[in-house]
Amino acid sequence: MLTRRRITTLAAAVAVCAGAAASNAAPVSVHPKSIQVSRGDVTITRTSVSDAQEVDYTVSFVGPLKVHGWSHTGALTGTSSAVIWETFTDNIPNFDVATADRVVTGQCAGGPDNPVDDTTTVDLSDARDLLNRHGYSFDCVLSHDGGTPWQVIIKAQTQQSELSPDSTRFSGTYSVTDAETSVVGLDENVTYGDAQLTEYTDDGGGVQWGPLRLSGQIMIGTTRYRGDLVTDTGPYVFGGSIPDMTVSGSANGLTVSGDCSGVIDGVLSQVTW
Repeated sequence: MLTRRRITTLAAAVAVCAGAAASNAAPVSVHPKSIQVSRGDVTITRTSVSDAQEVDYTVSFVGPLKVHGWSHTGALTGTSSAVIWETFTDNIPNFDVATADRVVTGQCAGGPDNPVDDTTTVDLSDARDLLNRHGYSFDCVLSHDGGTPWQVIIKAQTQQSELSPDSTRFSGTYSVTDAETSVVGLDENVTYGDAQLTEYTDDGGGVQWGPLRLSGQIMIGTTRYRGDLVTDTGPYVFGGSIPDMTVSGSANGLTVSGDCSGVIDGVLSQVTW
């Protein structure tokens, strides 16, 4: 049984690789093509239930979301429950999220995010402001209108207020920054883009990899594919090898399918495919 889900962006950009038709390619460099920034309001309600054996969370992000080239404005909401052994860390376990029109759907997990030296917005003359301020970070994978799911980190800064002896509200603002990779150079026949890889772990030390999400340009022989490629989820494994996973995608009249496998370098947080 899965007891923890961790979503990790192992590389901000796929390494630039020469295509078959680019053996004499001029030097190229990778840089952000576009940066989308979203800001809005967040509310997190924490309620102790079942004689403090469980904590229920209701999370709502109200405002714009700009992710992976799409944009949507509304309320993205979801609920989560933490059983007793999960309540000690104040982490918010995985939960489904959706907008009211269900155009945006996905999953999130969150937890406290309070850097020790982050006091730039605190009025130190008011001790209550410091005590009641709480930061949260949410790791979300969101899909727009059934498109490719994409991971983003939602940062929240909140103030705490007590609703009842068993219920606490954290309200404030959220921000999301999502960058898309591009390439600069004279030769366009290179492979580049953004990569995301999901990792599932269990109590026995097993790891389940996938999906792997690639977005950008991939040279397949002399064919230039521009779009998204997504794999399935691989079997449980032990060790640093990532087993074969089926990859596929369609864009601009082209359909791509095949297999991917890789080796992860945990020190450098990168994968060789």
